[in-house]
Amino acid sequence: MTSSANHQNVSLSNLILIQYPFLLAVFLNLLNFIQWPYWSGIYIYLFRTAKLDDQIKTTNKFILGALLGTGLGMFLFAHVGQFLIEANQLKISSYINTIFMILFLFLATVQTVKFIYKNSFFNQEIKRL
Repeated sequence: MTSSANHQNVSLSNLILIQYPFLLAVFLNLLNFIQWPYWSGIYIYLFRTAKLDDQIKTTNKFILGALLGTGLGMFLFAHVGQFLIEANQLKISSYINTIFMILFLFLATVQTVKFIYKNSFFNQEIKRL
């Protein structure tokens, strides 16, 4: 026998942290190192779908949490990266530009494909109407 709790969908509104916008922002920010695109999307989603209250107090708490989470996340990322480079004597500096070029080229390609696919899908929907 399985309980019905095993079959429930998990969404952002089911999180306990949704009640605490500051902690939610800190938690989500610690998980993501590409901050600006991420937070612009999260901010738009959370406030347009009314997942969080649109009161000034809630917005300020969320933004403060996002700032703190960004700082802590980048601090952690920088120190772990420094440790990995120094402790393992990695000679990555000659490859770092190539690695970032490939990473950002890949991300730009993914976004371009998504944009084209989304526009073609909407154009097909409009033609059907």
